[in-house]
Amino acid sequence: MSRQTIWILINRYAKEAGLRKDISPHTLRHSFATHLLEAGADLRVVQELLGHATIATTQIYTHVDRARLKSIMPSSTPAPR
Repeated sequence: MSRQTIWILINRYAKEAGLRKDISPHTLRHSFATHLLEAGADLRVVQELLGHATIATTQIYTHVDRARLKSIMPSSTPAPR
C-alpha cells in the first residue's frame, strides 16, 4: 500500500465514523504515542516504537509533561564515561 492509499482509507473510515475533523496518519501516530505515555508506558519503549533516534524527538512529538519526563530521564540516561 502506498502512503496515499493509507491516507484515503483513514479519511474514508473517519467520515464513516462520523468524525468531522480531518484525520491523518500523523494524527493516529501522535494519538497512539500520547495514549501509551498517558497509560504509563516507558518513554524509551515509545521512542523505539516510533523509530526516533533521540528521546528529545519523542518528547517533542508526544508533548510529554515536563514533570513526568524529569522523573523518567534520570533512570533512562546512561551515566557519563
